Amino acid sequence: MYIGYTAHTSGRCTFTGSVFTTVPSSSTLTVSIFWVSSTQPATFKLCPVAVSFAGASTTPKGASPVKSVIGTERDNLPFEPDGTKIASIAWRNWVYTDTGPKRTRYGYLRAGAILDARGPAIVNDGCAGGWYRINPRGFVCVGKGATLDVDNPVVVASSVRPVRGQGLPYLYARAGDVPPLRYFRLPTKAEMKMVEGEGWDGH
Repeated sequence: MYIGYTAHTSGRCTFTGSVFTTVPSSSTLTVSIFWVSSTQPATFKLCPVAVSFAGASTTPKGASPVKSVIGTERDNLPFEPDGTKIASIAWRNWVYTDTGPKRTRYGYLRAGAILDARGPAIVNDGCAGGWYRINPRGFVCVGKGATLDVDNPVVVASSVRPVRGQGLPYLYARAGDVPPLRYFRLPTKAEMKMVEGEGWDGH
């Protein structure tokens, strides 16, 4: 379990450190970190805490991971959305475990996928547009493969999603006697004429 704690100093909650400990995954954990004034013992203030351990559900409302955790694999708790969205504009947009140079992949998003995102953007050599945390975990780079603009033409065009759970989740068409031709890139007119023969320019 990871606990990042803060202290109240001069009217502000500031990060002061972190601790690691082990608790059973079935445990119910309640954490309260507060500051007590040495000159005014009766004065105290609760400050946000970030807690991460097996069995945790979300980052507490009003709390955020401490600076030493943001962008790392330990920044892995689902968070409460604030309205920020990120959308995939690539056929396969990778979701990474962290933002460091040795990051690995959790999986990928298809074009049109829209998820809750959390900033601030982390800009480094691996992502000029900035890394954003997504729910439930992982990081996505804004740039060629993702955007914060959910009205992006690629996102809008990819908004029709498959009907999961159905035997035929997509719209399908049956080919005729002549199987359809497949191009892996936009062909030139000469290539179309060579492959398709007479009548190639009639469609």
